Amino acid sequence: MSFLLKGKKEDFLELATELRLEATVGMTKPMLKNLITKSAGTKSALTSNAFNDYCADEEIQHLQIATGVLRGNGQVERVHRTLIPVLKSYHLICH
Repeated sequence: MSFLLKGKKEDFLELATELRLEATVGMTKPMLKNLITKSAGTKSALTSNAFNDYCADEEIQHLQIATGVLRGNGQVERVHRTLIPVLKSYHLICH
Protein backbone atom coordinates (compact mmCIF):
# COMPACT_ATOMS: atom_id res chain seq x y z
CA MET A 1 0.00 0.00 0.00
CA SER A 2 3.04 2.26 -0.09
CA PHE A 3 1.92 3.63 -3.47
CA LEU A 4 -0.83 5.49 -1.63
CA LEU A 5 1.82 7.63 0.07
CA LYS A 6 2.90 9.10 -3.27
CA GLY A 7 -0.18 11.35 -3.28
CA LYS A 8 -0.41 14.86 -1.88
CA LYS A 9 -1.43 15.39 1.72
CA GLU A 10 -4.23 17.69 0.55
CA ASP A 11 -5.68 14.85 -1.54
CA PHE A 12 -5.71 12.57 1.51
CA LEU A 13 -7.47 15.25 3.55
CA GLU A 14 -10.06 15.72 0.79
CA LEU A 15 -10.67 11.97 0.52
CA ALA A 16 -11.00 11.64 4.30
CA THR A 17 -13.58 14.45 4.24
CA GLU A 18 -15.52 12.72 1.45
CA LEU A 19 -15.48 9.51 3.49
CA ARG A 20 -16.82 11.47 6.47
CA LEU A 21 -13.75 10.69 8.59
CA GLU A 22 -12.29 12.99 11.22
CA ALA A 23 -8.96 14.15 9.77
CA THR A 24 -6.92 17.16 10.81
CA VAL A 25 -4.29 19.20 9.01
CA GLY A 26 -1.72 18.12 11.61
CA MET A 27 -1.94 14.45 10.59
CA THR A 28 0.92 12.93 8.58
CA LYS A 29 0.37 11.13 5.28
CA PRO A 30 0.87 7.67 6.88
CA MET A 31 -1.67 8.60 9.60
CA LEU A 32 -4.17 9.72 6.95
CA LYS A 33 -3.58 6.55 4.90
CA ASN A 34 -4.28 4.40 7.97
CA LEU A 35 -7.38 6.41 8.81
CA ILE A 36 -8.75 5.94 5.29
CA THR A 37 -7.81 2.32 4.71
CA LYS A 38 -8.10 0.55 8.06
CA SER A 39 -10.90 -0.23 10.43
CA ALA A 40 -10.29 0.35 14.11
CA GLY A 41 -8.52 -2.64 15.62
CA THR A 42 -7.76 -4.46 12.37
CA LYS A 43 -4.54 -4.84 10.46
CA SER A 44 -6.06 -5.41 7.01
CA ALA A 45 -5.87 -2.56 4.50
CA LEU A 46 -8.91 -1.25 2.63
CA THR A 47 -11.47 -2.87 4.91
CA SER A 48 -12.92 0.10 6.77
CA ASN A 49 -16.67 0.55 6.74
CA ALA A 50 -16.24 4.09 5.43
CA PHE A 51 -14.17 2.79 2.50
CA ASN A 52 -16.69 0.06 1.73
CA ASP A 53 -19.55 2.58 1.89
CA TYR A 54 -17.64 4.90 -0.47
CA CYS A 55 -17.08 2.06 -2.94
CA ALA A 56 -20.77 1.17 -2.83
CA ASP A 57 -21.83 4.81 -3.32
CA GLU A 58 -19.49 5.18 -6.31
CA GLU A 59 -20.43 1.74 -7.70
CA ILE A 60 -16.83 0.51 -7.36
CA GLN A 61 -16.34 -3.24 -7.19
CA HIS A 62 -13.83 -3.96 -4.39
CA LEU A 63 -12.26 -7.40 -4.80
CA GLN A 64 -10.17 -9.15 -2.17
CA ILE A 65 -7.84 -12.10 -2.66
CA ALA A 66 -5.94 -14.43 -0.38
CA THR A 67 -2.36 -13.27 0.10
CA GLY A 68 0.57 -15.53 -0.66
CA VAL A 69 -1.16 -17.37 -3.51
CA LEU A 70 0.82 -17.10 -6.73
CA ARG A 71 -2.24 -17.32 -8.96
CA GLY A 72 -3.92 -14.52 -7.04
CA ASN A 73 -0.81 -12.37 -7.22
CA GLY A 74 -0.66 -12.86 -11.00
CA GLN A 75 -4.28 -11.83 -11.33
CA VAL A 76 -3.62 -8.68 -9.33
CA GLU A 77 -0.57 -7.84 -11.43
CA ARG A 78 -2.59 -8.16 -14.65
CA VAL A 79 -5.28 -5.87 -13.27
CA HIS A 80 -2.66 -3.34 -12.18
CA ARG A 81 -1.02 -3.43 -15.60
CA THR A 82 -4.34 -2.30 -17.08
CA LEU A 83 -5.70 -0.13 -14.31
CA ILE A 84 -2.71 2.05 -13.42
CA PRO A 85 -2.25 3.58 -16.92
CA VAL A 86 -6.00 4.26 -17.09
CA LEU A 87 -5.98 6.01 -13.73
CA LYS A 88 -2.91 8.06 -14.66
CA SER A 89 -4.49 9.26 -17.90
CA TYR A 90 -7.77 10.03 -16.09
CA HIS A 91 -5.84 12.05 -13.51
CA LEU A 92 -4.06 14.02 -16.25
CA ILE A 93 -7.37 14.78 -17.98
CA CYS A 94 -9.10 15.90 -14.77
CA HIS A 95 -6.27 18.03 -13.40
